[in-house]
Amino acid sequence: MTGNSVRKLFLPLLIALALVFTSCSSSVSAAEVNAVAANVNCVCGACDLRLVDCHCDKALEMQATIKKNLGRGQSQEQIIQGMAIQYGQRALVN
Repeated sequence: MTGNSVRKLFLPLLIALALVFTSCSSSVSAAEVNAVAANVNCVCGACDLRLVDCHCDKALEMQATIKKNLGRGQSQEQIIQGMAIQYGQRALVN
């Protein structure tokens, strides 16, 4: 196979995969992310805020993770437990 024929075969596949991954996370609303983020503490170390109320870089990173995981079909409980595993008990709202 030549380089051009390989591109012709794989380019549509790559575009389709990109659309699938983009549609998974883009279909998640801000309200859905906030519902999870209200139950998680920001772990930046500079504040004592819930993730939903913080806008630091770490909070935005964690919110993006929540959105990605919701888009993958994880439940709120699974995401919160995942945050506790990754960041420790400090991530859990008491």
